Amino acid sequence: MTLRSTWLLAALAIATTAHATDTAASLRICLAPATAEASLGNNADLVGAVRESFTTFLTGPSVAIKPLEARLSAQVREEAQQAQCSYVLFPTVRHERKGTGFLGRVAAGAIQSGAWEAAGAAHSSSTRVLAGAASAGAASYSAYSWIRSRDVLDLDYRLEAGDGRVLIEKKSQGKASSDGQDLLTPLVQSASENIMSTLSASAR
Repeated sequence: MTLRSTWLLAALAIATTAHATDTAASLRICLAPATAEASLGNNADLVGAVRESFTTFLTGPSVAIKPLEARLSAQVREEAQQAQCSYVLFPTVRHERKGTGFLGRVAAGAIQSGAWEAAGAAHSSSTRVLAGAASAGAASYSAYSWIRSRDVLDLDYRLEAGDGRVLIEKKSQGKASSDGQDLLTPLVQSASENIMSTLSASAR
């Protein structure tokens, strides 16, 4: 089975699970397509890995994740309203190959895509590795397989309430200590834990 076939099967599994959870969940979070800046590697795989990882970590008995298709911020918010989402999550991920310039510089010709306008960019958190979530593993593999030692991955995220209020703006960074290291999953997990902690606190 090819990597693309595995990725498609994983995406289908997540969509099926999300749909089943959505019917019972009391809290719905809309997930905007990630804005991605990759100095090399497959940008589409990186975007897919961000979506799958957040969906895997945030989906639960009382929470449903609704991936969105719109890419412009205004249209994302409109789509989220139509989906009756209580919250909208805007992620951004940036990869830099170290040794090509100062921190924060993305190589010329970096591919960009996503739903987050630069002016509204926000930032994220980091920590631990997902063990055993095959659904997120397929896309995550292709997203980090080309990571080299000393590469840097930034994950930013912005969580908005349905009325547009910004509830969280965070950023975090991971630096590879070895080739092929999964930098994305720990960042997404930490961000997801922060999101759920914030929402739980606000519900009290």
